[in-house]
Amino acid sequence: MDRIYLDNAATTRIYDEVASEMFALSKEYYGNPSSSHSEGARAAALLSEARGIVAECLNCEEDEIFFTSGGTESDNWALYALSPAVKSDGKRRIAVSAVEHAAVLRAAEKYYENVDIIKCGSDGRVTVSAAEEAITPDTAAVSVMFANNETGALQPVDGIAGFCREKGIPFHTDAVQAVGRVPVDLQKLKVDMLSASAHKFHGPKGTGFLYVRGGRIAPLMVGGTQQNGKRAGTQDCIAAYGAALALRKSVKELIGTSDRVTVLRELAERGISRIEGAHIVCAGTERLPGILNVCFDGVQGESLAALLDIAGVAASSGPACRGKQSDPSRALTAMGIAPELARGELRISFSGFNTREETEYAVAAIERAVIKTRQIK
Repeated sequence: MDRIYLDNAATTRIYDEVASEMFALSKEYYGNPSSSHSEGARAAALLSEARGIVAECLNCEEDEIFFTSGGTESDNWALYALSPAVKSDGKRRIAVSAVEHAAVLRAAEKYYENVDIIKCGSDGRVTVSAAEEAITPDTAAVSVMFANNETGALQPVDGIAGFCREKGIPFHTDAVQAVGRVPVDLQKLKVDMLSASAHKFHGPKGTGFLYVRGGRIAPLMVGGTQQNGKRAGTQDCIAAYGAALALRKSVKELIGTSDRVTVLRELAERGISRIEGAHIVCAGTERLPGILNVCFDGVQGESLAALLDIAGVAASSGPACRGKQSDPSRALTAMGIAPELARGELRISFSGFNTREETEYAVAAIERAVIKTRQIK
């Protein structure tokens, strides 16, 4: 059997047709979209088409979509634009969930004087009431991710966003794991800003976008007048178009893909739960269809992932952004999972490219790796 890729929460394989289309376009659309000549005009038209596709997929206006280098930039930009560095209303606090991605947490720590943590339960989810408790009269913004990148737990984003709107507090959500995987309708969702990254829904790496309700935002990067003067720098129209094509395909096939991936996740969950000392994280919690997180007694997640790699299975011992740090997951410990058990974390994440045969092989490989890791100790 060929190698089995089960780390789709970290990044996804680009759709074949998207890669082919981007390659073909790169030989024709090489002009700078800000240039006034014909080559520039063609590139600008392609960029405009990409923005229109994204807006149609998410049910928003074209001028509310700003292309970025990915989720980290989008998160940083959103939090900067809502911070005391830009706003002069005297509010200097931000409330973020305990399970946020580092791109949100580090930006919050950088741009705000105080970061108030919205606590989560043992199911990995925050509640609207917990968010209400974390908000003070000095709260300038609230940021709660749509779906957690480690556990897949879906957060009550719309409820929290609705409360924030009633209080006049801007609300941002990191939807990097959610866009293209679950329905996102920005006419119904009450968020003010939303971040996304193309490589999570089978698009190219290094590109993403930030949705801004009303299209009014202070720039994070200054220089030229690109994107209505809100984000300086020459725009990669090919990458933006590739992202748009990948999003359109993912949204079009969302229900079918979600159903297939859910079947694979449940198959893996049943098999892994029979392994001695396995603890399924967020079992029974409303979560993304493709993410399965499990912690094993007496096992180091990094060692387990290394053995699986040798066996031909790509999985992870946590989010890729954490690198090779040995500290237990901040998200898991926030859920009340003991640090020693959290160090035995394994995250496997599926996409529509995976099969039942691959899943069954991976479960057997995981069991062998767990046994071997414990014997080494």
